Amino acid sequence: MFTKTLASLATAACLALAPTGASAQDDEEARRAAAEAYVALPAVQEMIEGTLDPDALVAQFRATVPVADQLSESQFRTLAEIASEEIGAIRPQMTETMRDQAAETFTLAELEALSAFYGSPEGESILGKTGPFMQSYMRALGPTLQTTMRTISERIQNEITP
Repeated sequence: MFTKTLASLATAACLALAPTGASAQDDEEARRAAAEAYVALPAVQEMIEGTLDPDALVAQFRATVPVADQLSESQFRTLAEIASEEIGAIRPQMTETMRDQAAETFTLAELEALSAFYGSPEGESILGKTGPFMQSYMRALGPTLQTTMRTISERIQNEITP
């Protein structure tokens, strides 16, 4: 009896505290607008553009492609240009997806905090340095990751091969 009463009270409390359709919609609309503002920040747009930079892609390929030591500079350039063109073709979708996922993932307060931070000189600077930081990180860790991925692949192959 006590458990049933407790469950009923909990359900009633949840219903009473749940947002109504209009306020839930307003909250969703506010989050979507805040996500739109965040994604439109110059620093965020520069970060997205950075994913299209052939030099950044060459650095990423050097660090992560298992056969990197077998490719010439010209081949790296070709890979980077192809990747840049293909990623560039989906840039609008990247922006839309970033906006939609930000609105879905973060609260309104968090989105406003993201915009405030990345809209500040320090936040803009940090976001601008994140790409080069990740490139140097991947360059430093890339050989280890390649070795680890080969080891994982071998171990998995040994496990699944009868």
